[in-house]
Amino acid sequence: MLVSGYLVLELSGSIIQTSLVGVAYFAPMLLGGLVSGALVDSYNRKLLMVLAHMWNLSVVALCFTLVYSQTVESWQVIALTFFFGMAGTLDITARRTLAYDLVGSDLVATAISLEYLSATSALILGPTIGGILLDVSIIGGTANAGGAYLSIIVLFLISIIFLSQVNVPKKQREGSSPQNIFRALVDGLRVVTANRAILGLLGITIIINISFFPYLPLIPVFAEQVLDVGPVAMGILGSSQGFGSLLGAFYLVSRNKAYRKYPYYIGGAFCSLLGLLIFSLSSTYVISALSLVVAGIGVAGFATMQATLVLLLADEDTRGRAIGMLNMAIGVLPLSMFGLGALAELLGPGVAVTVVTSIGLIFIVSWYKIAVQLRQY
Repeated sequence: MLVSGYLVLELSGSIIQTSLVGVAYFAPMLLGGLVSGALVDSYNRKLLMVLAHMWNLSVVALCFTLVYSQTVESWQVIALTFFFGMAGTLDITARRTLAYDLVGSDLVATAISLEYLSATSALILGPTIGGILLDVSIIGGTANAGGAYLSIIVLFLISIIFLSQVNVPKKQREGSSPQNIFRALVDGLRVVTANRAILGLLGITIIINISFFPYLPLIPVFAEQVLDVGPVAMGILGSSQGFGSLLGAFYLVSRNKAYRKYPYYIGGAFCSLLGLLIFSLSSTYVISALSLVVAGIGVAGFATMQATLVLLLADEDTRGRAIGMLNMAIGVLPLSMFGLGALAELLGPGVAVTVVTSIGLIFIVSWYKIAVQLRQY
């Protein structure tokens, strides 16, 4: 997302088009979340992950070809990011449900924490390496993005090899008819929406995905227009949230399995918004980076526990669809990314993020009082 956002900004000079990179990636979650959940409950989860990675490998290869040949245009990057997000929606649903299959309910919180730990490690390394590759121009191409895209291709190949070695002890379902998939969608939606604790959790997820995560595609804008730094410093800034999340994930992994999950969920949501609020008010690079570290610590508690709680609250037959509904809640993100991009174009990135984050803090406090059933977990 960082490399593609930077590429679009260099090609178009538009804040709105840059924010559309994030919109395109997360857009499939809104309608595809429940569909991916039905597929995960009906087909082999490991196979679905392999197919998703192969699809995205092909998408990135096409990005690299366009960049290296210097024929790429901003609309192509945005469109390909949408196709990338389609497989990403399926991948995250299958991956988190598969984690439960591997360890069961007693260790699922630790498993999800480890899964998040690996993801946040990549969140630190990815933007940093991407920023360096954009700056040194090893491969070249438009905006020096060729080397960054080539590295992503290599990493996808490695991930497919690793995934092929995973042994799944639990028997997976081996397929359903299209009619059964449709029935699975309807039944899953009915069962999950009847669970008031899950509904309370989804409400908090929607608030955070409206008020916190939309800032991510604007990192290149903050780096260039607010903080006046180059690609390497931009990459480090983009990694700051990941570094904080890494610290938070390490702590959660070290916890005993018998602890309440909800305090980390709601507390993490509040901490992430508070850190982002400080970031939006800062014009100093060090303060901006440190505030994102604080936000990242909060994100670790929020993101780890939202998946853990959904897996624990849902029954075995609808677990994939429950994660799919979680992805649908996350799917409001592209709409909020577009809205924040338009607001940033009008008011400037700092003021726009300040307004949205402040509203998010108010809603989080309000929703805490409403989600009574969720508080017991």
